[in-house]
Formats: sequence, structure tokens, C-alpha cells
Amino acid sequence: MLPTCKFLFGRLVQLVCLSTAMWAVPAVADPAALPADATATAPQAAHLVIQADADDLVVELRTDAGEPRLVGLKKGDNDLDVPAGTVKVAVTSKAGRAVAQLDLTLAAGERKNVAVVSRGQLRVKASADAQVQVDGKALPVQDGVFAGDFEPGDRSLVVQRVGYQGQKGSVAVQVGKIATVTPELERFDPGGRVTMAWTSIAVGGALVVAALVVDATVTWKDYGGDAGRWGAFSLGAAGFIGGTVLLKNTLDQQAPVQERPFQIQVSGTRGGGVARIGWAF
Repeated sequence: MLPTCKFLFGRLVQLVCLSTAMWAVPAVADPAALPADATATAPQAAHLVIQADADDLVVELRTDAGEPRLVGLKKGDNDLDVPAGTVKVAVTSKAGRAVAQLDLTLAAGERKNVAVVSRGQLRVKASADAQVQVDGKALPVQDGVFAGDFEPGDRSLVVQRVGYQGQKGSVAVQVGKIATVTPELERFDPGGRVTMAWTSIAVGGALVVAALVVDATVTWKDYGGDAGRWGAFSLGAAGFIGGTVLLKNTLDQQAPVQERPFQIQVSGTRGGGVARIGWAF
């Protein structure tokens, strides 16, 4: 009788434990019974490539998917992933200058290119030995022409050249435009010293040549002997050297800068704002 009771008691304990374990296991929901939002996937992406012409630009992207997104642009291509749908593009400079605004609609997987032009170009046609400054900074030479890209606005331009009076004036730079400047520099001859220098060089050189001819063809006894020979050479050399020194000192003298308008031709277009929109899948 006792063994039978122990057996029944053990079976009862096993049944109680099994029942408790079954109640503790959470139920697994049927995927078909889940709400539609629970199985939704993230929105598909599109690609927006912004081609910037400077490193000081910022783009704000507004989409239907979330909060506005700010991205700093570098010069060249900037590849940005955006949710498919409507995208509002606003480009500004870091200083807050508005550059361009555009509303785009991108499909899933679409790749769209947008070129942003925020500057204008200034070109100065001047001699290679000239010095050209814009807002106090030297303008570099590009393809044989002094040229550079600048933000829009009035720029102070100074052009100087040895032996010429400088010219100074204001040039308006427009976004997407090319302003070509042709300076009109006038010769600088303070007190006629350049003319005097060239005259001295010419007379001195001629006197030395004449002395050499006389020395080679006749005797100097008819012209004062050695004193005449060396006197002619010395006088000619003095005139030539003196004229050369005077000319160098005159040319090295800083010529005054005249403030007067430049001849300016505005031509061509480099886009302006957002332009040249292209796309691919």
C-alpha cells in the first residue's frame, strides 16, 4: 500500500509542475493577425547629388519623412541619401546669404544631380608684368588672364605696372556672370626723366661707338692724343651709365594710382542659383 501511495503522489507532483510551466510560456502571436503598421518597412531612399562651386555653402533639406536636415557642402559633388518623395532644397552661404531654393520630387532609387552656382567671375586683361589686386589681395593668373571667383557685390580693383600710372576702381560681381575688365594705364614720366634717361643712353652710346671707330681708322694725335681718346670714351660711358641708372630709378619709382572707372564687359553665364538638373535610375 505504501509504495502505491508514493507512486501516486509523485505523479501528482509531475502534473502540477507541467501545468505551471505551460502557463509561464508566453503565447506567440500569429503574424497574419499583426496590425499593418507593425509589418511596414522603412521608406525607400533616393539620391540627391549637389554640385557646389564653393566650400562655404550649407543646404537645408526638408522632406515628408521628418525634421529638416542641415548639411555642409564641399566644393564638387556632394552625394546625399534622402527619402523618396518631395524634397525642398534651400542653399545658403555660411554667412546666411541665400543662394538658391528648389522643390524636387524623387522616386525610389532615383538619382538627381543639381548644380549650385553661388559666385561670379572677375577677369582682368592686363600685361603679364602687371600687379592686380582685388580687395587688397593679389589676383592669380589663370590661362594667361588674371581671374578669380568671388561672391556677388562691389569689389575694389587696383591694377599697377612698372612705368605706368596705376588705375583703381569698383567692379560689380554678379552671381553666374563673367565680368571682364580692360584697364587703361597711362605712361608715367615724372618731370620728363624717362625721356632724359633715354637721351643720355643714346648720346653716350653713340659717343662710345664714334670713339671706337676713330680709334680703328685714324690716329688720335690729330684729336688730342691719348687725352682725346680717353676723354671721348669716358664721356660716352658716363652718359650711357648715367642714363641707365636714371631710367632704372625712374621706373622703380612708385607711380601714382588714379581712381577712375574701368571698362567692364559682362558676358556669358555660369548658371546662377540652382541649374542643370539631371537624373538617372
